[in-house]
Amino acid sequence: NYARSACELLLRKTCEKLEAKFPYKSNPAKISFEQLKVGILAHLNLEHKTLLGQQPQLSGDPVALARNQAAVTALKVKQAALTAIEPYQIRILNPLVHDPTTPLNQAEVVAAIDAVEALMTAMRN
Repeated sequence: NYARSACELLLRKTCEKLEAKFPYKSNPAKISFEQLKVGILAHLNLEHKTLLGQQPQLSGDPVALARNQAAVTALKVKQAALTAIEPYQIRILNPLVHDPTTPLNQAEVVAAIDAVEALMTAMRN
């Protein structure tokens, strides 16, 4: 539950920081984990496309091109971290699945926590 809560809070703060678009809900608690994640991925993909489109114009300025390429790399890390949590979304990072009759594998929980921590690190940079 803590990993899920931390991940949702991170996604909400990231959406706010990036001004990422996602469907409106009058009750913010009803905005799903998936909607937040998709909104962030769409924003990152658009930013990635924009940065790649700038590269031909920057070819004469090695410093600006290096900065652009570093930004592209940082975006790829964020995209990869968001994608890496997908396998854990359904079983571990889903608030509806925390049923005591369905035990969770410790390795799955540890891997999910690691994926959330990697996402937190990626989004902070």
